[in-house]
Amino acid sequence: MDSTRSPNLIDTSAKMYLFNSLQKSHINRIQYYNIWFNIGVFLLFVCGMGIFLYYRWKSRPSYAEMKAKREAEERYVLSRIRFYQDEKKKIYSRGNSSITDLPMGEHVPLY
Repeated sequence: MDSTRSPNLIDTSAKMYLFNSLQKSHINRIQYYNIWFNIGVFLLFVCGMGIFLYYRWKSRPSYAEMKAKREAEERYVLSRIRFYQDEKKKIYSRGNSSITDLPMGEHVPLY
């Protein structure tokens, strides 16, 4: 007898059968957990997007608010146009087209 060989309690083929069945069970369990994990992540994503879209839909301004904002913007733009038109009239009504409004003097030679 060989003294370096350890004793086996079960046959090698039975050991391989148990190992393979445990390996298959492990693979099936991992696939099962992956499927449920993916379904859970998908549902979480759908719920998150639903909550976000519902919030955006509820927080949008009403028709009256949008109309009031548009009218305020139009009034502002028209007031700025009117202001610049008035400034232009003031400049041309004085007869002086100078930007700096400095008096025009005679040309003095520098030599």
